[in-house]
Amino acid sequence: VSGDTTNAEEKTATEFASGEVAFLLNGSSSDSPVWYQNLGEGGDPYPVPDSSHGIVYAEQYCDGTATGNYGNSQIIHANYANGFCTGCGKYQPAELNGAVYEISNAGQLFWFAALVNGTLTDGTAQNAAASAVLTTDIVLTGEAWTPIGSKSNPYTGTFDGQNHTISGMTIENAESYSGLFGNVTGTVRDFTVTGSITIIGDETVSRVGGAGGSLGAASAGGTVSGVTSGVNITVSAGNDHIGGVVGSMPENSSPTVESCVYTGNITVTVEAGSVAGVVGYIRTGTIQNCANQGGISINTGGNGSVGGILGYCNNGKIYIRNCYNSGSIAA
Repeated sequence: VSGDTTNAEEKTATEFASGEVAFLLNGSSSDSPVWYQNLGEGGDPYPVPDSSHGIVYAEQYCDGTATGNYGNSQIIHANYANGFCTGCGKYQPAELNGAVYEISNAGQLFWFAALVNGTLTDGTAQNAAASAVLTTDIVLTGEAWTPIGSKSNPYTGTFDGQNHTISGMTIENAESYSGLFGNVTGTVRDFTVTGSITIIGDETVSRVGGAGGSLGAASAGGTVSGVTSGVNITVSAGNDHIGGVVGSMPENSSPTVESCVYTGNITVTVEAGSVAGVVGYIRTGTIQNCANQGGISINTGGNGSVGGILGYCNNGKIYIRNCYNSGSIAA
C-alpha cells in the first residue's frame, strides 16, 4: 500500500458494531450521511452505503447532554416515572413482543393511543390495527386522556386488558367519539375502567361511553366484552348516544357488547336523548350477558330514551339476551 496513511485509525469489531465508525466516516455528523448502519441486536456489524439502513446518531439525553454512545435515534430518555420521561414528559414506548404491544404503565398507554391515532412525533408510523395487552393495573390520574381511535380512524386491532384495571381516566369537555376508546371496529376486552367524563361545551356532542364512544362502522362490526366501567359521566350539553359502557352501535354491521357491567353514575342536566347504563343507542347488533348496577339521573323533563341496559333501538334487528338492571334510574 502506498500513499499517505497518517490519518488512518485502527478500530475494533466492537467499535464498528457500535456505530462509532459510521459516525466518524460521515464526518462526525448525522446530516447528509453516506454511511448507514442498523444498530442493536440483529443489526449490521459494519457500516453500509445503503440508505434503507438506519442513520447513526451520537446519542443525547433529552436535556442535551451526550450519552457517549451511538444509536439510530438521537434523543435518549433516561428516566421514566409511570411511563413519562422525567426530563421532557415524552411517553415511554410500549414493548413490542412478537406482534403485540405490552403496556405496563400510563405513559405506555398514552403512547399506544398516539400510535393508533397517528400523533407520535418520533417518526413512528400510525398503526390503527396494533394489538396490545395490559400487563398490570394502570393509573392515569393527573393526565387528561385522548381516546384511542376517532370518527375517521377507528381502532381495528385487539386490546386485551387481561383483567387489569385502568383507573383515573379523565376527559373534560368531551367531544363526540369519547371514552377510553373513541371508535372501535376491532376487539376490546377484559378490563375495568374508572374515571370521569364531562360534556359541557356543545349540544351536538354524541357517541360517548366509558369504554367506547362508538362501536362498529358501515363495513365492519366490532366487539366489546368482559369490560366493567365505573366511569362517571356528567352531561350538561350534548345528550345523545351516551352509555356507561358503549355510547353507540350506530351502523348495520352487527357489533357485539357482551359480559359487560356498568357501576358508575350518569347525570344529565339537559333534556335527554338516548342514554343508558350499558349502551346508549343501537341500530343493529347484540347485547348479551350484561348488567347495569349504576345510577342514571335525568334532572330535566323531555321525551328522551333512558334505560338501564339500552337507551334507544332504531331497528328491529337487535338481540338483547340474559341481561339485568339493578341500578337506580331517575328520569
